[in-house]
Amino acid sequence: MSAWYQAEIKVEVIFNRDIQEVVAWVQPHVKQYDRRVQMSCKDKVFCVATSRIILSDKRAVDAVESGGVGIAQLFKHFKILPHFYLVDAGQESAPTGQQLWREYVLHGGGIECRIREDFCPNFLDLFGAVSASGGLWNMGEFNGTESRSRAASAEQSSSKDAALVEGETAKEETAPVAEAEPAMCSTRSDPHLGDLLKGTRCINILDDELAQTAHPLQRALLTAAGTVVRVITSYHKVSVQVGILRSRRVPGKSNEYERVVLMFCDGIAFCRARTLVKLESEELKELVDSGSCDVGELFRAKDLLPEFSLLQVQLCPSDVPGFGRKYMLTAPGISCHIAEEFALVALTLSRDMRPSQLAGQLPGIPHIWTDFTVRL
Repeated sequence: MSAWYQAEIKVEVIFNRDIQEVVAWVQPHVKQYDRRVQMSCKDKVFCVATSRIILSDKRAVDAVESGGVGIAQLFKHFKILPHFYLVDAGQESAPTGQQLWREYVLHGGGIECRIREDFCPNFLDLFGAVSASGGLWNMGEFNGTESRSRAASAEQSSSKDAALVEGETAKEETAPVAEAEPAMCSTRSDPHLGDLLKGTRCINILDDELAQTAHPLQRALLTAAGTVVRVITSYHKVSVQVGILRSRRVPGKSNEYERVVLMFCDGIAFCRARTLVKLESEELKELVDSGSCDVGELFRAKDLLPEFSLLQVQLCPSDVPGFGRKYMLTAPGISCHIAEEFALVALTLSRDMRPSQLAGQLPGIPHIWTDFTVRL
């Protein structure tokens, strides 16, 4: 949500309390807690999350009881990659519209969180600006100049509307719209980005100049610490297939591996991902070399919670329209340097416009990171 709105997300704890059990657990150190938080963006609350946390690991109990670690930071503190299970989801009527909700479980390492989240109506358009920016990505606008012109026009129109609301007089623009320098034709290198596991404030945004013409989904894809497949399938409600083009040890290197995959929806490739993996753990090397685990599945296989660092983003490749990013995922014994390149169709994979209808009209995935270690 921080990337979606290009703004800080605040998490306010409403209550956080110990539950006294009537029936004793088999393990005497098991503890339960109830917790409720509300999440807001620019002082607008968009989600309330209520959790029941069950701790069966003594280290986790001691960490919470000592006051050294907050309940919401346990997975992060112990570097546990939790398993996710969606229990149920739906929508309810509210005075201002339909309200979405979901119930799910996160568990791992003796920590179990049963969570219900209730979202306000229109939580993806809190400020009425998303629909305006969404118009930038019509599939007919693959020409860079035309897209940038429309982006600048939309921005100016938005500024005029804001001025009229405040009672000011909107003036005619003297400079042609097409002459505006597009912020999206930029490359930025950013430091490590935050996430909600770190505390009650989340800043997961791009540079303002770079992000002002980007679609919210584009910003989410560029800054997501989670998998691209989950973001795409959840947002568009489509099936995504991952085709492995190459997954092997780097010739002449004993602990380096390379992996190249393409992601497809309805037969159309929309993302290319290349990964250089370095393994310092003999256990992880044995898993890969024995064929027990693909190098791309090690974090999940060993429940390792990776640290995410965004290195570079590009929104205006030189060959065909698209965008991309380079980032690092690291955990004890493993580091992954990843380059992802997206076709613009990744932003429009909806049921209303299936990629199969556009076969032969798409320019393909751009080649952005031509100097990346893992070659095509």
